[in-house]
Amino acid sequence: MFAGGTGITPMYQLLQAIAVDDEDTTTVDLHFCNRSVGDVLLFEKLKAMEQASKGKFKITFYVDEGPAPEGIEEGILTSAAVEEIIAGSDSTGMVLGCGPPGMIDEALLPAMNATGVTSAQRGYIF
Repeated sequence: MFAGGTGITPMYQLLQAIAVDDEDTTTVDLHFCNRSVGDVLLFEKLKAMEQASKGKFKITFYVDEGPAPEGIEEGILTSAAVEEIIAGSDSTGMVLGCGPPGMIDEALLPAMNATGVTSAQRGYIF
């Protein structure tokens, strides 16, 4: 799951639905990108949700403009980085993305194409 800026909104709704259903075995690896630390929406709520998820959620935060405090990665999420993330994940899973066109068009789509993510495994919300 990849979100940029306000693109976290629909992803947050999905996380909430998974979190409240004890029978849901879905696991989520969320990569949430922002320009600066001050731009990170729902940071505390997402961290609390991750901690309470009993291992169902892993959330990695990224900021383009540093310095990044502990717990947040500094730098832009490139297509090569997204390829590495996808290649290291469950090949039967889905890849969801919501964010600005640059993130989707320059990082997410090329990485999905390069790693063979099928159309049935892709979900976009713009």
